[in-house]
Amino acid sequence: MNLEYDAQGNPTRTTLAPGVPGLNLSTSSSYDRLNRRKDTADPRSKTTLFEYNGRDDLTKVTDPRSLITEYPRNGLGEATALTSPDTGATQNTYDAAGNLKTRLDSRGVLASYSYDALNRLSSVVYSHPSQASHEVTWNYDQTGAGFSNGIGRLTSTQFPGGSASYAYDPLGRMVSTTQAIATTTGTATLTTGYGYDSAGRITRITYPSGRVLYITHSSGIPTALSIAPDANAAALPLVTGLQFEPAPGGYGPARSWQWQLSSGALAHERVFDVYGRIVRYPLGGAIRDISYDAAGRIRSYVHYNATSGVPVPQLDQYFGYDELDRIISVNTSVDAWVYAYDDNGNRTLVSVTNAGGTSSRTHTIAANSNRLLALDNPPRALAQDAAGNTYSDLQGRIGWTGTHDLAGRLVQLNSSPDGSSAYVTRYTYNALEQRVLVTPVSASCIGAERQCAAISTRRAAVVYVYDQQGLLLGEYGSNGAPIREYVWLQGTPLAVIDGATTAPTIFYIYADHIDTPRTVIDRQGRQRWNWLAEPFGNSTPINNPLGFGAFDLNLRMPGQYWDRESGLVYHWHRTYDAGIGRYTQSDPIGLAGGINTYAYVEGNPVSKVDPDGLQSIIIAPRPIPIPVPGVTPRPLPMTRDPIPWGIPEPLSPSDREFCRRERRACAELCEKAECDPDKKNIWGGSIEKCIRGCLPAKCGGNGVGIS
Repeated sequence: MNLEYDAQGNPTRTTLAPGVPGLNLSTSSSYDRLNRRKDTADPRSKTTLFEYNGRDDLTKVTDPRSLITEYPRNGLGEATALTSPDTGATQNTYDAAGNLKTRLDSRGVLASYSYDALNRLSSVVYSHPSQASHEVTWNYDQTGAGFSNGIGRLTSTQFPGGSASYAYDPLGRMVSTTQAIATTTGTATLTTGYGYDSAGRITRITYPSGRVLYITHSSGIPTALSIAPDANAAALPLVTGLQFEPAPGGYGPARSWQWQLSSGALAHERVFDVYGRIVRYPLGGAIRDISYDAAGRIRSYVHYNATSGVPVPQLDQYFGYDELDRIISVNTSVDAWVYAYDDNGNRTLVSVTNAGGTSSRTHTIAANSNRLLALDNPPRALAQDAAGNTYSDLQGRIGWTGTHDLAGRLVQLNSSPDGSSAYVTRYTYNALEQRVLVTPVSASCIGAERQCAAISTRRAAVVYVYDQQGLLLGEYGSNGAPIREYVWLQGTPLAVIDGATTAPTIFYIYADHIDTPRTVIDRQGRQRWNWLAEPFGNSTPINNPLGFGAFDLNLRMPGQYWDRESGLVYHWHRTYDAGIGRYTQSDPIGLAGGINTYAYVEGNPVSKVDPDGLQSIIIAPRPIPIPVPGVTPRPLPMTRDPIPWGIPEPLSPSDREFCRRERRACAELCEKAECDPDKKNIWGGSIEKCIRGCLPAKCGGNGVGIS
């Protein structure tokens, strides 16, 4: 990497793999007389322009397609409006303390925000002249039964269709969460409990079923996981012999462990290179080797039989990239994909070549936005509302139409994934915007009767529960009975436990380097499911590869959950469509998530992830140490902020000025860190992740901190 600076120390050019033929990728920036970045040119010399007011507040962004996003501000620097090519015009007002008071979006939906005496967000009421209002509330400082040690903390939330409450220990650590969700058969009340050791490490998770996961530590490092049907029963070992890569201030990613099968231990080992990158890991009966180019991009997956070491070329994949690290080609022994993009990263073409020939499909992007309007071969039409939410995606009888609530979430879907059967499904979200209930409303046959057999296997209502990090802990029936519960290791899906606590069935998950499940085995070591997919996820898993019975897993890439009724993917704050490789809604945080508010991980799903549907993160060579399982709750509640690097509301004027200074300092620090390989590895290899880790939580940081 080559780095260049101007006389004031501003970074002006970064070149990856300098002098390497075919690479030599340079990004350049220039600055005005006040050292504000005024433009950035990507490796294709496509430019993004920035304009500011006299307070140094960003007021205008012109992207490489010459689409303009504007942030008019008042004398206090508050963004009184947002004009976006993707979401339309939004108007904001603020109270005397600088808290966001109202937001009127381009659909005519008014969001009214209320705060308590400490400027903590207490409610949001969404209203529209033609629809019933929609309210979400946050309560603090409650005491009494169910609210232990609640002073100074979030203690409960209410949202359409349910509520949640939180209890803490004297040190402020969350010890239980209880959610009550209204279903068609009553209320499902589900409680999750957490236990800690004297050092604050999680040692016990009690699932809503009563099942208990125990985490054993030695010298401060997790060494084993075991599961028990309840707190009074003996525990069954799940994983033993955990070992981790070293990392500053703690431990890095897990390097090896042993799964405890019915026949004994099965070793699982991941190999890292000297840069901390994963270069080898097992996938059931195969071993995958990863190779990187001089710019750190993944060039290939090469596979070998896990027992004999014989090459398995039918599993191999080879990747090609453009100058902006977007995948433009994927080659396997059977298929070859080619992708093309416009200057903003919108996919404009995908073609697939195999023994049957070549099939191409063009994506038509709106001239005045990043919205996808249509595809050809065969014709497929999409439509968005004024705020950029896709509400219709139809290819003849195949596709879906949807309804978004006043908060912009998809709450009802009329879908036909195959053109022969039709479904109506409703969705409920909690105050953290997590989907907590899926309710089938109806199913009908619109084709020949023999084509509608899938209707009988369609899922019933499901209630979902998440942990403190937002990872899916379990799925439950409308009466609260357990259907499936999950075990995680540093964000990696590790095991699935199906059925009641008295007769559980355990499965183990082989995940890849980005924590996407690829293979599932049972406790007998038999392969039950695999998904060696096209990089954007547009392929169907094999749910009975060896004939031992069908097994389905709906987890997809990090943060994703596949929906059978539509083929769409729930992705926390948005909905993802693997068939087109993009989101169906504009990014709730606007340009803070990237210059294209619909793009998925900037076109590079083999090296980047987006755990919450807001912002992509490059897989770091040596990640920030993460507890096992995570113990740091996501900041509650979260407020959407469409302003790039904007300060999340609510904040007092003094806090806003403090956060403004902190953000500038963090941005300067992280720009330098980006150029320091050691610090880049520690901080995740991305400016965005670095700044979020540097900032205090009240300024929009994630509370990780850097040192």
